[in-house]
Amino acid sequence: MSPSQHGRISNPTTLLFFYPFRSAFANTPGGGDILLGIDENAGFKSVVIDRSALKKAMVSIARQSVSPPLSLTFEDVEFEGESVLVARVPELSLSNKPVPFEGQQRPICAPGTEISSSQN
Repeated sequence: MSPSQHGRISNPTTLLFFYPFRSAFANTPGGGDILLGIDENAGFKSVVIDRSALKKAMVSIARQSVSPPLSLTFEDVEFEGESVLVARVPELSLSNKPVPFEGQQRPICAPGTEISSSQN
């Protein structure tokens, strides 16, 4: 996420970026990680984020937008001497896949990964 797209990322209503990742990682074997607090457009420099507000908003989205609800976990990790927040999105069981992204007919997953379920 970049500050140019999301301000200082202190406003949790700017979490539109999360929806496609939520779907892709929930469909991907092993799930996936989202790094928060790094600005890709500024050469992967750390940025100030409101960790508490981001966690609360992401947990709310994960619980309310997917059935069954996703159980996100969070961890602070060091990246080039700075602390960044990692949000872990778990893979859903095969019986709960595919998790579609709103407005798309075909579910999404990480590149190189295919979804196989009776629903496809």
